[in-house]
Amino acid sequence: MNSNRTFVAMILLSVSVFLSWMAGLVAAFPLMPTRWVLGPKLFWGLNFAVGGSLLALGQYEWGGVFVVLTILLGSFTEFESRGDTLQSAAACSILVTLIVSAGLFGAIYSIYGSEIIQAIKTTFDSTFVSLNEMYNQRFGQELVSEEMVAAIKMQAPSFVVMGLIVSLVFGLLGESRLLKLSGVRGGPKKFYKLNAFRLHDVFIWLFIFSLLGSFWQYENQAVKTVSANVLNVTVLLLFLQGLAVMSKFYQVFRIGTFWRVFWTVLLIVQLSMGIVILGLIDYWLDFRGRMLKHAAQLKEGQKKHSGRK
Repeated sequence: MNSNRTFVAMILLSVSVFLSWMAGLVAAFPLMPTRWVLGPKLFWGLNFAVGGSLLALGQYEWGGVFVVLTILLGSFTEFESRGDTLQSAAACSILVTLIVSAGLFGAIYSIYGSEIIQAIKTTFDSTFVSLNEMYNQRFGQELVSEEMVAAIKMQAPSFVVMGLIVSLVFGLLGESRLLKLSGVRGGPKKFYKLNAFRLHDVFIWLFIFSLLGSFWQYENQAVKTVSANVLNVTVLLLFLQGLAVMSKFYQVFRIGTFWRVFWTVLLIVQLSMGIVILGLIDYWLDFRGRMLKHAAQLKEGQKKHSGRK
């Protein structure tokens, strides 16, 4: 690597390590382009060395987040460079991450024993205790009840998968932007476009059946738990599809950056379920196809009008 490439790589890697401590999943934003700057061998070697060092120093949460992100984003870019579709690369990298992480956790547990389980449990419990204390001081009541904590524990598998999905989104947002900003050559032959994200038919049916399974009145707790976990993941995916529709709207109708950010933040904060519904309806109405058709008709009309002049 030349000196400029080495400098960019070290900056991106340092920021990734720092963010994995301060902001967790946001570290994916600079970590994804790091893979293209360093190359596969250096990326895997350096990142596992850093993650292993953090774990060895007893920084389980910090080191764990960094190692998991390394596996996720590293495997994703391998599938990406092979030319897989966005959906295929994402699904395969999440599956690889879950399998490898489970194996690594088993190896770490065999070394440290119950110490690491206790560290995870302490972090989990202290988080809710802190939230309740802050909320109680301000509003005079608890934010999270014991029943809610139990429900969250039962839905933990879906939260893990959702965290991996959100990490990939952050990584994809940083991939093309930071590589272009740094001026370093590299990256896949063709960057994935999030506004082209479209769910497979099966996820729509999973959403419908998991919705019924979560809210239908019956006593089978196992089915309810599975349904709730599937529902969480499918709702997030539909939310991302809704954002993809919005992004395509901004692109087709040439909405400025300020207004893109303004309306996106406003809708996420105030009408997040509306974005989910938009993503669901897009399955049947194909808003993006209609936008492109409308834009093509406008362009054709403008050409005819200018030709008459």
